[in-house]
Amino acid sequence: YCEKEVLDFVKSLGQFEVLNNVRNVISPKELDIYIPSKNLAIEFDGLYFHDENHVNKNYHAEKTNLCNDKNIDLIHIYEDDWRDKKEIVKSMIRSRLGIYEEKYMARKCKIKEVDKIHAKEFLNKNHLQDYASKCNTHLGLYYDDELVQLISITNKGFHDGNTELTRMCTKLNTQVIGGFSKLIKNYCKLYNCNKLVSYVYKSWFNGNGYLSCGFEIVKNNPPSYYYILNNTRYHRSNFRKDRLQKMYEKNQLKYYDENDTESNICFKNNIYKIYDCGIIKVVYNK
Repeated sequence: YCEKEVLDFVKSLGQFEVLNNVRNVISPKELDIYIPSKNLAIEFDGLYFHDENHVNKNYHAEKTNLCNDKNIDLIHIYEDDWRDKKEIVKSMIRSRLGIYEEKYMARKCKIKEVDKIHAKEFLNKNHLQDYASKCNTHLGLYYDDELVQLISITNKGFHDGNTELTRMCTKLNTQVIGGFSKLIKNYCKLYNCNKLVSYVYKSWFNGNGYLSCGFEIVKNNPPSYYYILNNTRYHRSNFRKDRLQKMYEKNQLKYYDENDTESNICFKNNIYKIYDCGIIKVVYNK
């Protein structure tokens, strides 16, 4: 049903041929939705049929790689994102198809530091991964006093001592031409930063936007996983053994053994993994 909703939404945009259940492009694998004129495909990942009981950990990454070999971008829409953050997902699809309600030139926007309250509000409304509490600096582009694009930076407590670009976010259904590059260059200048590290979520992005702004790929990380609980994905850090023990003590789990692994404890409690497509590590040197 949800996959049909996504298909109907893409067709409603009405500007190009939209095919579904295509088996002759990356045969024998199937593309749920394919827009040939845009070299774009969409995979709808229902949490039940795409968990570790139904597909192997490389399933999503292999589909993405097969598409990339044919110069096709494949984006993955997870069921809970479509259910809980539908407007953000729709905006991201429109963006990948080059459809916007508003367009601004970055040179006509003003750069300002954004306080935590407004950054959190903007990210929770416009970014698929919401606000990141570890960020301690937010820099935004404003057009007529309206925040239209934002980057969030973490430069304390980061694991390898570098400064991390943790979030880049644009207002829904909006394009800021040259905005990302302007924000990065101005951040480095204003905060005397010579190097930025960031991570590209391959389930949604190919990294070209970063490369066009001067970032370089330094590592391709293999697929990682989330855990599914109550039909929602959660970061695996929420299921470390110390947390699983506390859940067991609160009678939230039926099984726990300190000598067992995190994975086995979760599996025996019907908390299953779902894998992504991996992450690209990129670096920007001033």
